Formats: sequence, C-alpha cells, structure tokens
Amino acid sequence: MATTVSERAVAGGLIRGISRGHLLALQINGIIGAGILGLPSTAFALSGTYSLVAWVVSASLAAGIALCVAEISSRYEQSGGPYLFTLDAFGPSVGFVIGWLMWVSRAVAFAAVCGLLVEYAGFFVEPATQGSGRVALVCLVVGGITALLLAGIRQTAWVSTALAVAKVALLAAFALAAILFAGTSLDVGPAPSLANFTTTMSVVLFAFFGLENGPIASGETASPQRNLPFAILASIAIVTALYLMVQYACIVTLPGLSQSRRPIADAATLILGLSGGQFVSAGAIVIMLGTLLTQMVGTTRVLMAMGQQGQLPSAIAGLHPVRRVPVLATVISAAMALAATLLSTFTSAIAITVATRVFVYAAVCLALPVLRARRQAPSPFRLSAGTLIASLSAALSLSLIGTASIRDIVATAAVGAGGWIVWCGVRERWQGGITDQPAAE
Repeated sequence: MATTVSERAVAGGLIRGISRGHLLALQINGIIGAGILGLPSTAFALSGTYSLVAWVVSASLAAGIALCVAEISSRYEQSGGPYLFTLDAFGPSVGFVIGWLMWVSRAVAFAAVCGLLVEYAGFFVEPATQGSGRVALVCLVVGGITALLLAGIRQTAWVSTALAVAKVALLAAFALAAILFAGTSLDVGPAPSLANFTTTMSVVLFAFFGLENGPIASGETASPQRNLPFAILASIAIVTALYLMVQYACIVTLPGLSQSRRPIADAATLILGLSGGQFVSAGAIVIMLGTLLTQMVGTTRVLMAMGQQGQLPSAIAGLHPVRRVPVLATVISAAMALAATLLSTFTSAIAITVATRVFVYAAVCLALPVLRARRQAPSPFRLSAGTLIASLSAALSLSLIGTASIRDIVATAAVGAGGWIVWCGVRERWQGGITDQPAAE
C-alpha cells in the first residue's frame, strides 16, 4: 500500500459488493440532487444564455477537484474517503476533525433533502407535509433506507443503481421532450457582466459536489484502486452532459425562465399540462431518494472508518456476522439523520452542508502533494502536473468560502469546534498512531 493508514478495513471482512457499474451509479446519485430542479432559472437570471458556458466552465473546475480525489483514492482500499486521506496526510487531529465534519454535515444534508422530499410528496398526499403526517413520512423514509443498508451492501448497491438510472432517464426524457416541443432555436442575447458570470459559476459549481461518495465506500468496492478513478471522472462527464441538456431545454422552452421558482416543473407543465407537474414531482422524489440513500451510505461509512482507525470506540466499526455491514454505525447515523430532519430547517441544514464540503475538498487537494512527497509507492492513477492541479483546486475550493454567508461559516465553525472538543476527550486514548491500534471486529 502507498499509505500508512491501518489495513484492518481490508482484513475486517467487508463484502466488496459494489461493482464498477454500481460505483458509477453511486457517484451519480451523490452528485445529482434536488438542486438541479431550481438551478436553471438562477443561472439564467444571472447570465442568460451564457449560463450554458458557466456550466461548462464550472464542470472544468469541478474536474480539477475530481482529478485530485481520483489520484488519492487510487492509493486506498479502505472505506473513509477524505477522512482517511487527511488522517494520513496531516495526522490524527486534523483527520478526526475532518471525519467529524463529514459525518455531521452528511447527516444534516440528509435532513435537508428529506425535508424537501416531504414537500414534494405533499403534491400527492397533502397531509404528509404537516404534523403527525410529516413525522410518519420522515420515519418511513429513514426507516426504509436504514433497513436497506442493514440488509447488505449488494442490495444497497442494486437499489442505488436503479435509482440512478431512473433519475438520469427522467431528466434526459424531460430535456428531450422540451427540445422536441420548442425546437432548437436559441437567442444568444447580450453577454453578462463579469461579476454576474463568476457568480453563476459559483452557484452552479455546487451542483457538482458529492464526488467523494465512491471513495467513502472504498472498502466495499471491487478493485477500488482501478475502479474509483474511472467512476469519479465518468460521473463528472455524464452529469455535465445531463446538466447542459436540462439548462438548454429550460432556455428554449420557458419564456419567463429567470422568474421561475420551479423551472423544470413549469416547463413540464407547459409541455404536458397538469400531468407535467405530476411527472416532475414524481421525478423529484426519485432524484431525492437516490441522493438520500447515497448520503446515508457515506454517513455510516465515515463513522465506521473512524471506529476502524481507533479514533472512536471499536464497537462502532463492528460488522454484522453474516451481512458484514456496520450495524452500530448505521443505527447511530440513522438516529442522527432522523433527529436532524425533524428538528432542523432546510436553511440551517444547507448552511452547515455547503461550507463544510468546500472545506473538506480544500483539505483533500492539499493532501495530494503531501502524500506524493512520501514517495512510498506510485499511485495506480497519477496526474500530470498533479501538484499544480491540486494547488489550484485547493485555492478554488477555499475561494468558494467567500461566497458563503456569515451564517454558513459560523455554523460550520461551530460543528468543527464541537468535533475538536470531542477529539480532546478521546485523544488520550490514542496510543502510537493508527498502525498500533487493535483490530476492530
């Protein structure tokens, strides 16, 4: 191995049930979220038709981060993703805080998406959005996903793949129908100001976040050192093409795109009438279910990895004797996600999620030259000009913090401070580093 991280996760009996195709689906599920349902109007309001260019440029910038994640992930066979990368590169204190931020922010991201799913479900069952109906629906969603995760990684991978195929097909079908309905005539219009164009890039760049989902589940992936770089880069290419199709379809279909709060729903209604709204609402639920499943996979595996590496009690990393899934990590993460969904607002959940992910990406990019400098073994996947790409991508990630509100930054700092306090309480048990820890079975 090219790292010093404990290899107990490889020898710990995890089932490598995520094939290359399943891994690609996991990546797509993690990237394509509910944001695409509203972003076309925001991007168009800022940059008009040039919003298409903004999507391409932002995809290129996201590709830089993806390349860094791809190279580093090709060094590892264990679950944990950015948590393991930063633990290995910067030591136990930084690693623990990154792992803590990832765990909390992913549980809170689950809450944000789940709350939005409830609102869309209200289109079909109005009582589900309020009171006991809302609580029941949230419990059903969290309980169903938890049961699936506990059933085994192979079952989870198949359901994830089915949801990914469905969401790609739904968005592609919408785009094709819109283009067939409105034609391909495009009024280019005036170029936006530089300030508006850069703001557009920042806004749509967030739609590419989620590319770390595959590496987080590396310990359950078949041939991760070969398959992860492929899945990371292929998912960026597929998602970029899909986003461009959706943006183009909205531009040519919807005259009042810049004022639309639900551009895809409005465009579908224009094409199909009331059934168009039903189509989009059903599609939104499918999109969000795929995102929720992926979020929970990542949440549980980050917590499991922290137990495997001795930074949390080893019982958290304990596996079911037959299904080989982390039972306690799954139950704790599900309880956290359920509580966050029932108690938080969409705004407060997003405030923690966005700023945390930006910080994590910056840390991963900075880890690349550190891990390269150790010269322990060549990476199976190695970038040309990797240090330059990592430096630029880290700077880009950190620059996005400037687009965050004070609320976002304070919320993220509070979560990070909470993680530091927890770490101060457990680090006395740290004895000699990762490689000296006993097995976590």
